Amino acid sequence: MRKFISIIILSLISIPIFASDWMEVQCVEIPQGTPVYYYNDSKTGKTKYTIYINGFGVSVSETNAKEFISGRRRLELVKWYNGKKDAYKYTIRQLKPKDINLYSIFEDDKIDDN
Repeated sequence: MRKFISIIILSLISIPIFASDWMEVQCVEIPQGTPVYYYNDSKTGKTKYTIYINGFGVSVSETNAKEFISGRRRLELVKWYNGKKDAYKYTIRQLKPKDINLYSIFEDDKIDDN
């Protein structure tokens, strides 16, 4: 029993150690048609993808870039804040709807609840 309690206490103490200092502050969908730029990294030889927002580039994964360009994927720009460093960073990720209004899927059809 003591061993079990010790494990629980150690687990609770170690959680803040592994917690990220970065906190999501804001996110917004990137409009379809926003240009995605690419270049070959001279060090690795790999193709890198970037979307420029207000003059600075934000990296995009190859998969997200290709799917976004083809119109099969929606992306969002995410703003992060680190209170310890008093710094911001920006990332791009796939937009995943958090809630879907099922009635809006088939606008002309009515769903029968019976």
